Amino acid sequence: MEGGCRALYLGPELPLELRDLKALTWVKAVVIEPLDEGLRESARLIREGLYDCVAFTSPRAPLLLRGFLQGWPGGPRPLCVGPGTARAFAEAFGLQCYMPRTYTTGSLASLALELNCRSLLTLRSEQGDDELEAAVRASANVHRVNIYRERVLADLIPTGFNVLIASSALIAEAACQRLKDVVDLVIAMGPKAARKAKELCPKATVIEPQEHSFKAVREALAMSGCS
Repeated sequence: MEGGCRALYLGPELPLELRDLKALTWVKAVVIEPLDEGLRESARLIREGLYDCVAFTSPRAPLLLRGFLQGWPGGPRPLCVGPGTARAFAEAFGLQCYMPRTYTTGSLASLALELNCRSLLTLRSEQGDDELEAAVRASANVHRVNIYRERVLADLIPTGFNVLIASSALIAEAACQRLKDVVDLVIAMGPKAARKAKELCPKATVIEPQEHSFKAVREALAMSGCS
């Protein structure tokens, strides 16, 4: 990348896949706020076996749920969107979960249909879109529970970076409001984050990796000259 790569990642923790990148700076400018009512409801529904399948779309969900659910019951089948979420589920409950071949919300919906999930519980961020639920609703009884919300601490977002990793639309919005005049490249995880980046960082090239995983983000950074 001309002028060098100065990449910024905002999140509550630094993903394993990005930890050894010298061109990357991590700033803990995102706070995760658990929604206890949703977590209690989710734990009850899982304990009572009211859903065939339970879908996790981020690593945060199983780790938050662990505090409300002591052990995973035998009935519901856990579905995880990608390897990071699968690792978190294994850490939380000591079990493997079903995982799609490609790590996108759409692929997770396809997996639920392949597994013949007649009822699906989705545990989500309050800011998450409804792509998963919409894709499955025609074939299954779907119930969404929001179990956490993301809050971006905009005052902590530094300037002076020309590459931004936007893992959500909320992060893309907050970061672009501060960096839109200096960012040349945004790597967006998912279509909603990509749309927000294109809207608010109009001078930047926006790349949305086909797989919504930090492994794919790392590969996109390498292809852009950031490592």
